[in-house]
Amino acid sequence: MKLTDKYTPRSIKDLTVSSPSTFNILKALASGRMSGHVILHGTNGVGKSSAAKLLIDAIGGPDASVESLTAQKLLRKSDLDTYLAQATHVASLITSGKHFVLLNEFDEETGNLHLLWQAMDRCQAGMMVLITTNQLMKIHPSIRSRCYVLHFPPVTALDMLPTAERILALEGLPIDPAVLLAHLQAREHFGDLRKYFELLESLLYVHKATQLMTQNLKSSKAQSNLTVI
Repeated sequence: MKLTDKYTPRSIKDLTVSSPSTFNILKALASGRMSGHVILHGTNGVGKSSAAKLLIDAIGGPDASVESLTAQKLLRKSDLDTYLAQATHVASLITSGKHFVLLNEFDEETGNLHLLWQAMDRCQAGMMVLITTNQLMKIHPSIRSRCYVLHFPPVTALDMLPTAERILALEGLPIDPAVLLAHLQAREHFGDLRKYFELLESLLYVHKATQLMTQNLKSSKAQSNLTVI
């Protein structure tokens, strides 16, 4: 199993986020101390989509009502305001009490945006819109003004270090933190969690290959000694 699958964050607190303010707001939203629509913006591989899904899990629970249409299909609906109002009403009756609209890679959508922000105002606490984007300024101001805007900066080597140490220790490869940090810093220019995980996969592969080679050498020596005897 790939490390990215095996160690997928299970809750907001498990995320690796380089911005303390963003991390604190995520925790406040997840715990119910804050509420509202959110835009999560940053480059690829910084955890935006994972954070959005974990927020839905934390707030809505296992029965959360989540909008399943793509952004393109959703915004083509001429009755979007009514459609979302009805979905919010149903969610209040049979699920977690809130309807979630998850719009990933929402950069240049323009159709029926007025209906979307009207629905955001009309449904208020009964609906939560979560938008992920690489290009914040391409999202219309009418949407931005109605959301908490959370920036996900590139992930630094220092921010990744505790997670990397924990994973390698669990995988049977304790490593000196200074050495591991040097390895992570070689990938830091990407700022991408996936690149850091590729590094951990490589370190584990080399470790296991070395272990196997050592075992084979020991076995060969033992066999040679038996032959001599």
